[in-house]
Amino acid sequence: EKGDASRVADRSWCCTRRASRLPSHRNAPHATPMPLLNAVGAAVCALAPSAVLLSTVVLSSPYRVILFLSAAFCFALSFMACGLMWTAVVPLQGSYIALVLYSAVIQETARWLVYVGFTRVQDTILTMRGIAAHSLSSATSDVTRFSEQMACAASIGIGIGTTRALLITGPLMGDALWPGSDYAQGCMLSRYALAALLALAFVLFDVLWTIYGFTHAYPTRSPRAVVFIAGSRLIASMLTVLHRTEGNEALACGSVTLPLIFLLLLVVSVVTARTAFHALEERCYSEAP
Repeated sequence: EKGDASRVADRSWCCTRRASRLPSHRNAPHATPMPLLNAVGAAVCALAPSAVLLSTVVLSSPYRVILFLSAAFCFALSFMACGLMWTAVVPLQGSYIALVLYSAVIQETARWLVYVGFTRVQDTILTMRGIAAHSLSSATSDVTRFSEQMACAASIGIGIGTTRALLITGPLMGDALWPGSDYAQGCMLSRYALAALLALAFVLFDVLWTIYGFTHAYPTRSPRAVVFIAGSRLIASMLTVLHRTEGNEALACGSVTLPLIFLLLLVVSVVTARTAFHALEERCYSEAP
């Protein structure tokens, strides 16, 4: 009898310990017991732009596939550098603002280095068999060359954005397999949905920033254009820090920050489209008889 009682007690203790590992809001009344839907929904929302652009822009050219993979690898290294700095410099661990600042510096420097590498090694890459037909140098006109340059920049931006989206949503996939959804206190939007929407926005941000940088800011060395990329990047990242605010449900749940982030995305889209349109228009006029 004593042995049976001890086994029951041990089993009860194990169950209690396992339950204590779960956040209390997992058992909230509005939690939905659909773990697979949580995981799949977050992944589809976050990676849908990457999948569409990958299939329509990148996979049509072996050269762009190389650019996509190279950019993803380079930015994975930059994210690792940010993590190493966070781990090594202990005083920085107490401030998310410091994290945003040095991460922005490291990652935007990486974007510029990718551009430098793209421009300097292109002649070498073009000698590879099967790639020359898709190269910038094979273009017969300025308009065609600029269009291909935009496609190459978009491929690099997709690689960067996809890597960022995987890093944003990846840590949540394990949690998403638990029964129920993970809600912050007083929020109607789960953590999975919030992370997925942020990842979706930053995929599009990275594509737009890369196109704007590769086709205008970096070639022209315009201080205003570079400041626009760095400034919009800092604003977008700072808005995500507000989700860490305690005691303010509107900020923690994204009710304020998500509309602002997507409004900023609209601004960046308009500026990038306008700049690309003017550049294309100038090239069309220069080729007119």
